[in-house]
Order: sequence, then C-alpha cells, then structure tokens
Amino acid sequence: MKRLYLVSTSPRRRLLLSRLGYTFTVIPPRWQEPPVAKQILPDYTLSVAWRKLESVLPEVGNRQAVFLAADTVVWKEGEVLGKPRDLEEARRFLKRLSGQTHWVFTALVLYDRLEDRRWQILVKTKVRFKHLTEDEIRWILEQDNPLDKAGGYAFQGTAGLFVESIEGNVFNVIGLPIPHVMELLRKAGLEPDLDRGMLNPTQEEGDV
Repeated sequence: MKRLYLVSTSPRRRLLLSRLGYTFTVIPPRWQEPPVAKQILPDYTLSVAWRKLESVLPEVGNRQAVFLAADTVVWKEGEVLGKPRDLEEARRFLKRLSGQTHWVFTALVLYDRLEDRRWQILVKTKVRFKHLTEDEIRWILEQDNPLDKAGGYAFQGTAGLFVESIEGNVFNVIGLPIPHVMELLRKAGLEPDLDRGMLNPTQEEGDV
C-alpha cells in the first residue's frame, strides 16, 4: 500500500492535510534554502519545493512512498517577500503591502516512487490589504508570529482581519491549496477519507 510523506515543518500544512482524512508521515526537509534574491520569478518556488522533496529521499526506504512538498512566497511588483529576518523587516513588508494588491504563489510537487512519476503545480492567489495604520501594523506584529511566514503575515491570524479582497484559493494563502493537493494525490492513487478527517484528524510524525 502506498504511503504518503509530507515534507514540511509547517503546522498549517499538517493541519489542512489532516482535515481531509489523509494518513501521512511528517518529515522535515533536510535542505536549507539560501537567501532569496529580491528580484526573481515566482516559479523559483518550484525548484525550491523539489529541492525540499529530494533532500529526504535517501532517508525513506519505503518503495511505495509518495512524497508531497510545497513552497510559498509573496510576490509584489517583481519583488519576492519571503520570511522576514526580523521584526523590522516584517514591519517593512506590511507597510509595502498596505493598501496594495500582491500575489501569493505556492508550488506543489509530488513524487510517486513506486511508479517513478512526478507532478507539479504552481498556484497563485491575488490578495489586497486595506490601508494599514502604524497601530494596526504594530498590533499584527504583536499578535502573530511573522518570522516564519512568507510576506511577514498570516492570513489565518490577525492580519487576515485586514484583507479587503482575495481572488483565488484562500487556502493557498495559508500555504496548502487543498483542491490542487487533492488533484495531485489522486494522480498517485491516494484518496481522502473525508469522514475520518473531520472527526479525527491524525498524522504520524517522524516515522521514516
């Protein structure tokens, strides 16, 4: 029987995948992403996602393993806003996004070892913030942990209260566009157990 491995350290991705009832093993990527050049094409995220996935292949001996990895970036007028280095950079990101429209790109990659097949999708969502006051920015930074979020904000957190509009898949902004994930996993013969997921979301950690 095929077994799914989620290559991620993101609790948000684990939760979203669990809610669909998939049984999976969490394994963190062994590849450390280097600092990203500010001016870069969004499809750079595809190469990052593949590097994450490929970094764990030697550790998993299961011939029927299916690996899922993802990478998310915020893109504004040709500039990639990754995870901020500190609170000051997070503050700069929010000021840049204030009252403006930006794009969120998530690269999804899947590898079926048994069939030696690979799939990839790049999903984009357009997001617009209202104009943010200095007090609102301060409050967002105090309430959310911006340092592990692309663009320095969490849509599912306090920052989401200030989003004026969104075009595209909302879960893409959280980090895992669910309809596209299901599409990929079905290609590898993996179906969700929806009843089980909503009642008892589970995941297995570190069993490699």
